[in-house]
Amino acid sequence: MRKKKPSRLPRTPVRLLERAEETFELPAGALTQAAHLELSGNHRAVVEGCRGILEYEEGVIRLNTGSGVIRFTGTDLSMSCMTEDSAVVVGSILSLEFLS
Repeated sequence: MRKKKPSRLPRTPVRLLERAEETFELPAGALTQAAHLELSGNHRAVVEGCRGILEYEEGVIRLNTGSGVIRFTGTDLSMSCMTEDSAVVVGSILSLEFLS
């Protein structure tokens, strides 16, 4: 009687991309749809992977990303730059939330 080989779970494309990031020593999320967020203190945030603006008020900015929604709250918030895949939020950032 032949022994069954243990079944291997199929690799998902996301897992393959994560392994490629590890192999090539790329930042986590560089090849996947994860948003990349860079903060400069609490006065400036660069969001790469931004797909659109969901809410834009003086005290709240919500951005849609490939992996969820990012909500900034603070005072005098504004967007100094917006391209097709990134956004720059400036002002006094008091909190940052990742929403699904």
